[in-house]
Amino acid sequence: MVQVVSTVCKLVPLIILMVFGFILGSGTNPIFSPMTGPNATVTSALGSTLLAVLFAFEGWTNVGAIAGELKNPGRDMPRAIVGGVSIIMAVYLLINLAYLWVIPASELMNISSPAAAVAEKLFGSGGATLIRVGIIISVLGAANGFLMSGSRVCYLMAEDRMIPFADQLSRLNANQVPANSIILVGFLACFYSLIGQFDLLTDLGVFSCWVFYTLTFAAVIRLRHTRPDAERSYRVPLYPVIPILAIASGLYVIFSQVFLSGQTAAIMSLFSVVVTLAGLPVYYLAKRKRA
Repeated sequence: MVQVVSTVCKLVPLIILMVFGFILGSGTNPIFSPMTGPNATVTSALGSTLLAVLFAFEGWTNVGAIAGELKNPGRDMPRAIVGGVSIIMAVYLLINLAYLWVIPASELMNISSPAAAVAEKLFGSGGATLIRVGIIISVLGAANGFLMSGSRVCYLMAEDRMIPFADQLSRLNANQVPANSIILVGFLACFYSLIGQFDLLTDLGVFSCWVFYTLTFAAVIRLRHTRPDAERSYRVPLYPVIPILAIASGLYVIFSQVFLSGQTAAIMSLFSVVVTLAGLPVYYLAKRKRA
């Protein structure tokens, strides 16, 4: 219910901005030109902004983590993923067009909160406050979704004895909720947030995720050959075209961040790989203890 309410509450201000942005905006600003700033190419600009954009879509993979709690995952998961991503794509495109309809790109590039700036121009200071409240609700909704899905991954790893303190982290409370796993994931989120660099955290997180997404896409093809007789709950449409496109897209995300987005982005991306690899010793220790 928290997730549903937060989703509705953050969509309402966006819809208001879209509608009144097109009605009250001047519409005289160039929308698609120039495509890039000075001394930048479309390829490099796309690479540097890709991780920030993809964070808006991160929820699609988290549906899989709570599949065990869905009443009909075979029906509901594809609907949630395809429907959710399609809605986000439409909202993301329309809201950015509305922003540019009201404020030109040359001004937007220097504004830390474009939504609030557009609302203030359309409705005054009261409108900007409303949008800021919507942003806070959006953050709470995202945090709730990640906490719900991330804790289930932690719970499953503990159930399989893959991490330390498995007995405590695999325990369910009276409502059949992995409360200890939720506390751990919440603590880690608070710990990371102490650095205050939220753009950096999301970029590192998205880059690490896309490394694993790409490996997952490749596994779809590999498992068809190594385990052809395995029972499969979901069918991949247009196989193998869709997995090949997914792998190519994933490789582009990784490649663009390491090679096209500048030295700082490359170093930060490699740092996220180091942080991820730091989990290997913990995993092997837990595996040895389990054996």
